[in-house]
Amino acid sequence: MKNVTVTFKDKNGEETKVSAEVEDEIAAWLSEKDEDFVREFIQAENAAAKIERKETRRHQSLDKSIENGYDIVDDKANTEQQLIGADEREQFYRALCELTSSQRWAIYEHCIEGRGLQELATEKGVSFQAIAQRIERGKTRLKKILKNF
Repeated sequence: MKNVTVTFKDKNGEETKVSAEVEDEIAAWLSEKDEDFVREFIQAENAAAKIERKETRRHQSLDKSIENGYDIVDDKANTEQQLIGADEREQFYRALCELTSSQRWAIYEHCIEGRGLQELATEKGVSFQAIAQRIERGKTRLKKILKNF
């Protein structure tokens, strides 16, 4: 690795030396190029290195924060709504457990898993109407149970 240095002049005419560490082959190749080309090359190398350092720092600090038990807060998250949603889900699953096993299975498979009534009827070896009736009776019972919660 070799250090390649170039001189930049700012608007006020002040000179600043800027260098970049490059492979030996690239340093030899740059020695054959004109000053303006080398200046642009070094400027691009430094810009790329700066971005890489910034990204590395950002990832390292995030990883370190998480590692030390700090988590990122989502300002858009509505914690109250999430808690209410979790509470309602818990109540629903408790109520679901109070149904008969056939009603619970039919409601879970149809309403939660999204399976079709005919598919469920075929799987259980019963009629379409039997599955529809289990779901209807189960929903009616769920409504009564959930009113008590």
